[in-house]
Amino acid sequence: MSFNIVYYFQGQDSEELKYSIRSAEKNLDYDVIYLVGDKPSWFKETNKSVYIKSGNYNLQYYGLGSVPILHLKKLYNSGKMPDKFLLFNDDFYIMKRIKDWTEYYRLEKDYNQKALKNHGYHKKTLRSWQYTEKKKAYNLHQPMMIEKEKFVELLKMWENFQNKDIDFRTLYGNLFTNSKIGCNDCKIGKNYEYSKENLEKIKNSRFLSTSDSSFKEEKIGEIIMSIFDQPSSLEML
Repeated sequence: MSFNIVYYFQGQDSEELKYSIRSAEKNLDYDVIYLVGDKPSWFKETNKSVYIKSGNYNLQYYGLGSVPILHLKKLYNSGKMPDKFLLFNDDFYIMKRIKDWTEYYRLEKDYNQKALKNHGYHKKTLRSWQYTEKKKAYNLHQPMMIEKEKFVELLKMWENFQNKDIDFRTLYGNLFTNSKIGCNDCKIGKNYEYSKENLEKIKNSRFLSTSDSSFKEEKIGEIIMSIFDQPSSLEML
């Protein structure tokens, strides 16, 4: 199975984005990678990589939860959005070879642990749930399959929301995905415990995600850079 891939990104020369693309190129068969937002100096536009400039949004009005929707709207309006694609953040890594896609939702216990520490994060999810009958959390730090027609349907809904600061993945997942398989989130943040057991979990992970600080300052960054040490075809050398 071959995939189209969409990244949305704002920032400078992100090493996380570079290694995320390396992981995708190594472990997925893909047709085209689309980068929406800012373009790092090393990103090379080819017949398999497309850049769409986007950004400078009023996040005081829209809220951080609106970021993926605003960038995807820009991609859609460009006329270049593929009919179906995997949506990535710049800090998502594919750790094992994947041929067929499976969608997951976030296990309730795992979600609640994060929600207890981050009320703003929980409020975004609650705003998403009020528009759906199903109440699963889909805010996992791993790629999600999006279909253009369904995104357009969600976009029309979202544009009428009074408070637009929602969790996009949770809204999309409950409206259109209905996954039957739950999992814990794969994000490794600062001060992660690199015990023997946790290192084994990392070794056997299908997906991983990092924070800026954990990638730059901790062991997980070293692990990812050592696994994906070969440049992708999208890098200017």
